[in-house]
Amino acid sequence: MHEKTLDFKKEVENSLRNIKEPRPNKIIKGKIISITPTEVFIDIDWTSEIIIPIEEFKQSPIVGDYVDIYCFLDKENEIQFSKSKADEIKKRDDIFQKYKNSIPVESKIISVSKDKKTFSVDLDGLKAICYTDNLIKDSHEDPSSLIEKQFKFIIKSINSNRIVLSHKDYLINQTRIERERFFKEQKVGNIVDGIVKKIVEDNKGIEVDLGGFSGFVPVSEISYSKYKPIEETVQIGEKLKLKIIDLDRDQNKIILSLKRIKPNPWFSVSIKKDDVIKGVVRENTDNGIIVEIEEGVTGFIYKKDFSWFESTEEEHKNIKKDSYIEAKVLSVDKKNRKISLGLKQLTIHPWDQYVENHKEKTVVKGKIARVVDFGFFIELDKGVDGLLHKNELDWIKQEEIYKELSEKLGKEIDVLIDSINKDKKQISLSIKKLSDDPWKIVQTNYPVNSIVEVIISEIEEKRMKAVLFEKIDAIIPISEASLDTIYSLKDSFKIGDKVTAKVKKIEPKKGSVLLSIKDYQQQQQENEIKEYKYDSQVSKVTFADLIKK
Repeated sequence: MHEKTLDFKKEVENSLRNIKEPRPNKIIKGKIISITPTEVFIDIDWTSEIIIPIEEFKQSPIVGDYVDIYCFLDKENEIQFSKSKADEIKKRDDIFQKYKNSIPVESKIISVSKDKKTFSVDLDGLKAICYTDNLIKDSHEDPSSLIEKQFKFIIKSINSNRIVLSHKDYLINQTRIERERFFKEQKVGNIVDGIVKKIVEDNKGIEVDLGGFSGFVPVSEISYSKYKPIEETVQIGEKLKLKIIDLDRDQNKIILSLKRIKPNPWFSVSIKKDDVIKGVVRENTDNGIIVEIEEGVTGFIYKKDFSWFESTEEEHKNIKKDSYIEAKVLSVDKKNRKISLGLKQLTIHPWDQYVENHKEKTVVKGKIARVVDFGFFIELDKGVDGLLHKNELDWIKQEEIYKELSEKLGKEIDVLIDSINKDKKQISLSIKKLSDDPWKIVQTNYPVNSIVEVIISEIEEKRMKAVLFEKIDAIIPISEASLDTIYSLKDSFKIGDKVTAKVKKIEPKKGSVLLSIKDYQQQQQENEIKEYKYDSQVSKVTFADLIKK
C-alpha cells in the first residue's frame, strides 16, 4: 500500500478516536454554521453537523452564534438533539434557582380555572398556577378581570408536576426589603412621602403606606389643633408629606408627624389686643369656654367676661360646642401661648352708655336695689347702680327718711344725679337736692339777731319747739324763755301760743335754730329806755332854743 494512503488512514483513525460522542441527557454547545428557511445546521464537534428545526428558535438564529442543545435518546434508543428542550431545562434550572433564593418573577395571567380557584400563569413559556384568593382581596371581584395582566410573584413550591406562585409572598418579601432599606437610609427629621391607609381604631391616629410597609402618625401629630377630627384633616388615599420623629428598627416602629411639616401656628400669630376675632367653641369648662381662633391657636373666655350683668354660674355652658362665636381680644401672651377673650367687651359698657345719656344735675328714676348702713344703692338701669348716701336723703330729717325708704326695697323713686366719677365708674345721687336748701332760706330770711314770730308746737321740761320754716325746728331753751326766772315752761306757756323771739343761733348740722324770747324782751326794754330818754330830752327844750333854731 502506498505510504501516503497509510498516513491518511492513520489520521482518520486518530481523528475518530478524538471525537467525543454526545452523552444523552446532557446539554452541549454548538456553533451555527448555516441556516435554511426550515433548518439550522450546528457544529457540535461530532462526526457530522446536527440539524435543528428553525421553529425551535424563539429569536432568529445568526451564523457564528453558539447555542445550547439538549442531547437525549428516543424510544428507538437513537440519539436526538433539541434546542427547545435545552431552553426548557435551562428555564427550569433558572426558576429553581429563583425558587431557592426567593427571587421574584414577573408573569402574565393567561386563564382562570372553571371553579375560579386557580389562575394559569405563563412563566416564560412554562405553566404555573396561582390561587385566586392570593390575588383577589374582594370576594365579589371577578377573577377573569385579571386575565392578561402582569404581576410579580414568589415561587412558593416547585416539583415535576407543577409550579405554584404567590403574589402575597412577593408583597411580604418586597415589604421586608423596602423596610430594611428605609431603616438603613432614613433618619429622624427626614421628610418622606406616604399615603393614608386607614384611621386607627378609637381615633388613635392614622396608618400610612410608605411603599409596601406602614408608618404610624399619632393623633397628637396630625394637627396642631387637638379638637379637629382626623377625617377633617386627612382622607383615605391622600398623599402626604411626613416628618420622621422616631425610628426603632428592633421593634419595627416608624413614628411620623404631619403637623411638623408646617411651623407651629403660634409662631406667626398676628392677633393683637382689641382685635375682634371669629372662632369655634371647642370646650366648655367650669371657668369659661375655649375658643379655637385658627388651627392650633385657642383663646379663653372667662365667665366674668360673658356679660356686663350678673349671670348664673352655668349660663356659659348653654353655648353650644362647635358653634361659631365672635369675641374681643383682651390680651395676648405669645410666650405662654395664652389669649384672653371677652364677649361683653364687644358692646359699650352699660355704665358708659348710661352716663353718656344722663348728665349731672338731671333728675332720673331708679329702684331701691340694696340697703346699706350708709345709704342705698339705686338701680338706674340694668347693670348700672348709683349711691344714694344717707346724708343726701333730706336737708334735715335724714334718719327718718332712711328708716322710711329702708322698708320700700324695689320701690321706684326720683333722684338727682349729683356727681359722676368716670374713672371709678361711680354715680352719686341725691333726694334732698331735688328741692332748695331750706337752710339757705333760713339764713336769708331769718338771719341771726332777726325778730321772728313762731307758734309753740311742743313743750318739754327744759325747752320748747316751734316750727320756723317747713321742717326746720326752732328751739327755745328754758334759759331763753323769759327775762324772769321760769321754773316750769308748761306753767308759763301752752302749745299753740304765738311768741316773739330773737334768732340767736342757726345750727344746720343739728337741724335747728336757737331762738331767745329773753333776748327779744331785753332788746325791747332797751328800745323803750332809748325812746324814753329821747322823749325826755325833747320835753326840756326852751322858747329861746326854738328861736335859735
